[in-house]
Amino acid sequence: MLLQRAARGARTPALEQRVEPWPSLRWVWKAFHVLHAGRVVQWAPHPIPLTEIEAYCRLHGIEEPETRAELVRLIRVLDAAWLRWAEAQRAREPTRATDGKRKVRRP
Repeated sequence: MLLQRAARGARTPALEQRVEPWPSLRWVWKAFHVLHAGRVVQWAPHPIPLTEIEAYCRLHGIEEPETRAELVRLIRVLDAAWLRWAEAQRAREPTRATDGKRKVRRP
């Protein structure tokens, strides 16, 4: 849909600001997107659990300890950046009145 919009000449900020990972790190980027989809969100998003990263490694045949450790490290870095972004987005959301006296953020 975004590519079609851009093909028509419409300004598409999501594509203009898109991140293209280095080819050698695309496997990490793909892993992050898979793991991100299973993220626990209650009042706010939670970090991706180590158990989920370990399960991803098992399911995708990543067995070497060094490769697993590198994946954990890089997923943690990506996750921390995403959580900072998500918190900034939440802070910018408008508030709504709940009882006429106090304001709370939308969950």
